[in-house]
Amino acid sequence: MKKSKIASKNKMFYGLILSSLSENKDSPLLVAHSLFEPQQFVTESIIIPGYLKIDSTQIKNSCCRDNFLVALAEGILTRISFKAYSSVESGFATKIDVIESGYRFEFEITGYERNQTHEFKPVSFEELSDVPDDEKIGHFCELTITVIEG
Repeated sequence: MKKSKIASKNKMFYGLILSSLSENKDSPLLVAHSLFEPQQFVTESIIIPGYLKIDSTQIKNSCCRDNFLVALAEGILTRISFKAYSSVESGFATKIDVIESGYRFEFEITGYERNQTHEFKPVSFEELSDVPDDEKIGHFCELTITVIEG
């Protein structure tokens, strides 16, 4: 797969994930559950399949847990989604870092998955060069949410 195609697919995947976080009414609840243990969200896109692992367990033991739950109820996910998408950098767009209301939201594409023909085999970024341009690849993405100290 060409590097320009990988970058394009990464950006499209982030667009899908970010719109899902801001528009899905269950997203705040899923993120709230990630305070206690990481949660996995599966995209339901046929065009750009993938998974988002959400981990905000660091916040659970901080003094800001209740404030974070209030921020979720007040729409912090919508705010970070708009900021994150506008900050997708050129290049391969594998990482996005957004700060909002005293919290850091770190998105990172950590791997890929081949299609059903290839038994959904996980592949690294480096191995994508052997994947045909027209093959649909899945994305593995992690969202880590932490409190900004200070």
